[in-house]
Amino acid sequence: LPQAVFYMAGPDQAASFTATVHGFEFSVASMNWHASASCLAETSNGMAETSDGPSEASAAGSMLIVDIGSTTSDITLCHAKQLIDNGWTDAERMARHGLLYSGVVRTPLMAFGPYIEWQQQARHLAAEYFATTADVYRVLDELDSAHDLADTADGQDRSVAASMRRLARMLGHDLEDAASSDWQSLALAFKHQQLASLLHAILSCIAHSDLHPQSLTGLGAGSFLLPAIAQQLNLTYIPASTWMTADDPTLKDHAQVCFPAYAVARLWQAWH
Repeated sequence: LPQAVFYMAGPDQAASFTATVHGFEFSVASMNWHASASCLAETSNGMAETSDGPSEASAAGSMLIVDIGSTTSDITLCHAKQLIDNGWTDAERMARHGLLYSGVVRTPLMAFGPYIEWQQQARHLAAEYFATTADVYRVLDELDSAHDLADTADGQDRSVAASMRRLARMLGHDLEDAASSDWQSLALAFKHQQLASLLHAILSCIAHSDLHPQSLTGLGAGSFLLPAIAQQLNLTYIPASTWMTADDPTLKDHAQVCFPAYAVARLWQAWH
C-alpha cells in the first residue's frame, strides 16, 4: 500500500509538516520533543475542558511534560495549548535545562560524578566507561527488558550479576568484595543521584518560565522515575497514556515509549 511520511518541523516553518526533508533539515532535526509536547498540549487541554474526572481536570492550566528516554530527558512546559519557549536547538535547550543528557539505558555512570554518597561515605567514581544506567535499573528490576537494547559497557551479558560487577567497578571494586545487597544499595545511590539532577533541571525550567504547573505528564522508557519526582514537586502525575484513546493497554504502553511518532500521527489527523 502507498505510504506517506511526515516530519515535524520547527516554528520557523509556515506549515507544521512537510513530506520531504530536503531543504528543511535544520527545521526537522531534533523536533521529537516538540511533536510530543504539542500533541499533549492539544489533547490534554481538550479533555480538561470536557471532562470532570480528577486526572483530566488536573491538566487544566500550566502543564509540565517530561520525556525520559534511553539517552536523554526532554523537559517542556505548556500553557493554554502553547509551548513555552525554552529554546529550539539542542544547544539552546541544553543551556536552559530543557534537554538533559540523562537516560535510563545508555548514560555512562561517570556522568554522575565525580563523587557518589554510598555507605555513609563520599566515594570517588572512576572516570571511565565501566557501567551505564541500564545496569542500575537492571539491578533494581525497574527497566523493561523490551527497552534494554543498547550494548553493555564491557560487552558482557545483561544479567543482574554482570550488571552488579560493572557497578562495583565504578568504585574500583570486584563483585566478590561485597554482598548483593550492597550492590543493590549502590544502584539505589546512583538512582538518587540521577533523580536529583533531573529534579534540578525541572526546577530550573519552571523558574525560567515563571509558570506554576499543576500536573506532570510523563512518557518514555524512563517514565517510571517520574511519579517520585511529581510527588517531590507536589504535582499530580499523569502518564501520557491517559490521553490516548486506544483500548488496548499494551498498545498504549508501547505508544507512550515511542510517543513522538504517535504524536506526529495524531497531530496530522487533528490538523487535516
